[in-house]
Amino acid sequence: MNINKCFKFALISIRKDLFSSIFKIIQITVAFIILAYIIKELGLQRKALNLINGVMDNKEIYILREESFGAEDNPFNDNRREDAEQLLNMILNQKISVIQNERQIHTEENEYISLVGVTADFFNDYDISVDLSKEEIDEYFSNEKIKICDMKGSTIPVIAGADLKKNHKIGDVLEDYEINYKIIGFAKKDSAYIMPFQDYYTQTVDDCIIYPYFFDLNDDRAINTLFYSCFFKGSSYREIEKIIDFNNEKHLFNLSIKNYSQQLKNTKITYANNMALYGFFGVALLIFSLIGMTSTMLNRIIDNLFEYSVNLLCGATMKDIYRRVTFEFLIIFVLGVAVTGAVYKFSISSLIVAMIAMLCYLAMRLYLSKMIKFETLVENMSKE
Repeated sequence: MNINKCFKFALISIRKDLFSSIFKIIQITVAFIILAYIIKELGLQRKALNLINGVMDNKEIYILREESFGAEDNPFNDNRREDAEQLLNMILNQKISVIQNERQIHTEENEYISLVGVTADFFNDYDISVDLSKEEIDEYFSNEKIKICDMKGSTIPVIAGADLKKNHKIGDVLEDYEINYKIIGFAKKDSAYIMPFQDYYTQTVDDCIIYPYFFDLNDDRAINTLFYSCFFKGSSYREIEKIIDFNNEKHLFNLSIKNYSQQLKNTKITYANNMALYGFFGVALLIFSLIGMTSTMLNRIIDNLFEYSVNLLCGATMKDIYRRVTFEFLIIFVLGVAVTGAVYKFSISSLIVAMIAMLCYLAMRLYLSKMIKFETLVENMSKE
């Protein structure tokens, strides 16, 4: 029996018991969609875990927190400005890492592009590959304390996310108000970072521009933004205490030091537990779906044993019987995989589901070949 005839009989079988077939199609499709979601979440959890490991790098991490929650009493607005600038210099002179993602630019092409201001270690911490050498990154992405008004007409070198390659190329200059952003390289696709001092979720830079972080002295909110955008990795606790002591002496901000390393360790445990939980539910869901499919397959075999026996006596082989029985389920699997691919835009998670579906289908055929023997079918026919 050729493959075309197998598909023909499979379609006839599906149409003959349409309600049950539709139910099985929905069942396996939902199972595949949920499985793809679980695989996607596992990937995100794993990526976040790797990013946290990159940030920690076996070092103690400290952050400053302003406990006034954005109070309007900003030292840059009064006669304490000189002390506030000295405090700022003490912070910027430490080994700090900064990720600031609260800005956007509006280009002449009517694009709104998010900006991510970073220090040079950003690329190494998050393993982000760009078309620049380490020396060039260190040169372009050094900490600076600059006023926006002093940058009028200047051009800032930036790294663009991979998705911006669609409309831009290296050397393009994006204008936004009085500052120009010149693209000097692109980051690899799916580059992402995590801000452990704010949340636990990865954020992609595929559609962003990465610019060298600078501090705007004219922005009243800039100092508070700095507290929530920087962390100390490599500075001793005593060095940071000196900053707090100076701040308290001058009565500038309501600052405190937080040791974020232990919280990151707890976060890693949470991610590991989440991955185990997702994995368990994914495997359980697939097993139950396969049990249901296999049960349906065996029931249909039992219902059609006499017909299969006649097929054998008329010249069909056991391979033909296996094909005829399993092609119906192959169609259901293919439909489920196709819908899952459409939902997840044929991403890696949907491709993994397709591979799992193929393995499951082959396992079902192997199980069928062990369960159904020629002698069993002939014996059943003789009893009829």
